[in-house]
Amino acid sequence: MGDVRLRSAFVLPAALLLASCGHSQPPPAEAPSAEPAQEPTSTQPAQPAAPDAASHMRASFWSAILARDALIEGDLKEAKRLSNELSEQSFGALPGDWSREVGEMQQHAASAAMAADHQEAAGAIARVAVACGRCHARKGADSGRVIFATAPTRDPEPVQARMARHESAADDLWVGLVAPSADAWKQGAITLRDLSPQPPVQGQEPVDEAFSAQLHQIKALGLKALSATTVEAQAQIYGDYLSRCAGCHAITAR
Repeated sequence: MGDVRLRSAFVLPAALLLASCGHSQPPPAEAPSAEPAQEPTSTQPAQPAAPDAASHMRASFWSAILARDALIEGDLKEAKRLSNELSEQSFGALPGDWSREVGEMQQHAASAAMAADHQEAAGAIARVAVACGRCHARKGADSGRVIFATAPTRDPEPVQARMARHESAADDLWVGLVAPSADAWKQGAITLRDLSPQPPVQGQEPVDEAFSAQLHQIKALGLKALSATTVEAQAQIYGDYLSRCAGCHAITAR
C-alpha cells in the first residue's frame, strides 16, 4: 500500500508470535528435506516429542488472530468455527501454573464460538486477547516497543486507504492487549484519532452519508481508546471496534 500505510514494527518474543497483521496467514510449512530417509537404528518405536510452550502459543495465536480477521471481514460463521477450535485446543503439556489464564482464554473463545451476533463475538474475542495479555504479563514477557507508526492525514483519501488505516489500528490495538503493550495500544488509538475528518472518496466522489457517519464513529473510538485506563475498558473499546468493522463489512459483502 506504499505511502498509505507505514506499519508499526515491534520487538517481541518469538514464542509469542505477536508481529500481527490483518488478514494474516500462518507461516508456511517447512519444505520436506531432499535427503533420503534414514532407517532407524533402534528397534524401539519412536516417541512423538511433547509439544512445548512455544508450539502451544503459536497454535493459539493463529487461531485467535484468524478468528479476529474473519470477524472483521463480517464472516461470523468462520469466526465462530475458529474460536471453537481455540476453545477445544489441548493445553495439557503446559505447566500447571498456566492453567488459570489458559482456562480464562478458552472460556472466552467458547463464548465467541456460541455468539449470536457480531457484537457478542467481538466482545468475546477482545476478552481472549486480554486473557493472553494477562498471562504474558504474569510471565514477564517483553511487551515490545513501537519503532515507527502510521502517518496521519487530514486530506480526503481513497476509501481503500482509509480501510488500510483501520486495519493498522486493529493490529496495533490487538498487540496492545495481547503483548500487552501500552505503546502499541496508544499507537492504535492515535491512528484512529488522527483519521481525516473528511470522508474518503470512491473515484472522485465522497462516500455516502451513512457510511461516512460510521467512519466518524470509528474515528471517535480513538479518543476513547486514548483515555481508557483499565484493561477492561480497553477490551470493551476493542470489542466495539471489531463489531463496527464486522457489521459494516457484512453489509457491503451482501
